[in-house]
Amino acid sequence: QITTIDWSKERFSGSVNLQWVPPSVTCINIQDNVLIGSIDLTVLPQGLEDLYLCRNSLSGEISLTELPNALGLLDLSENWLCGQISLDRLPETLAYLLLHKNFFSGTLNLTQLPRFLVELHLNDNRFEGHIDLTQLPNELNDLYLQKNLLEGETDFTQLPHSLYFLNLSHTNLSGEIRIPSQRFYGTEGTNIRVLC
Repeated sequence: QITTIDWSKERFSGSVNLQWVPPSVTCINIQDNVLIGSIDLTVLPQGLEDLYLCRNSLSGEISLTELPNALGLLDLSENWLCGQISLDRLPETLAYLLLHKNFFSGTLNLTQLPRFLVELHLNDNRFEGHIDLTQLPNELNDLYLQKNLLEGETDFTQLPHSLYFLNLSHTNLSGEIRIPSQRFYGTEGTNIRVLC
């Protein structure tokens, strides 16, 4: 039975219909192609663990509320995806979520992320408004929010100790942040005050 679909860097064009993926598949890698059109993430096999669709030309809105319960990695970066997204009902197994370099918009709720999320890439989109960083997952290592339209006074006093990379640069966020030793926090182009 088929467990892996690896069609990366094959220069495939056209659209992709995920409803025909066999239920036995646990990994789909179709990155670095020329795929176009929309994608339906609600029809994925329940046993799917990894989905790579980055660096294509996929467009339209997506839903993240009915992802497979086993999903550990979702990479949709560097496409033309747009619209608002909900991060409130992601699978508890999800460790890596990469949505950067798209055209997503609207506000972000970062208070109900999966407990074991390690990396969250939301940079280079059009997210806007206030963000709450007081309830991030305890396992989170990397959080990329730079180059969005985020704004407002932000509480940085309850960041998880595990957080190693935090990039907030080129946003309109403000507040005070203390950068622990051997941590890399980007605050360029913001109103954030860095405390020594």
